Amino acid sequence: MCGSCQIASRLVDVVLEADGIHPDVAKVDLNYVPDIAQHLEITSVPALVKFKSGQPVDLSYKLHDATTIYEFLYSE
Repeated sequence: MCGSCQIASRLVDVVLEADGIHPDVAKVDLNYVPDIAQHLEITSVPALVKFKSGQPVDLSYKLHDATTIYEFLYSE
């Protein structure tokens, strides 16, 4: 996992631990599953994909701080 991805992963963990809600989150190293990146049209990493009813509904590359991640995860 690249350095930026490691930092983003830690920030996601901080958000999930702090909120107490604990939505389902899966972390994937796209180096091992490039088909997922292609299917979801992920063009850069780190990336955060939001799913609703099993379908991708939003994609964000803005993983530079916990507030931005929180707003992305919990926005409707």
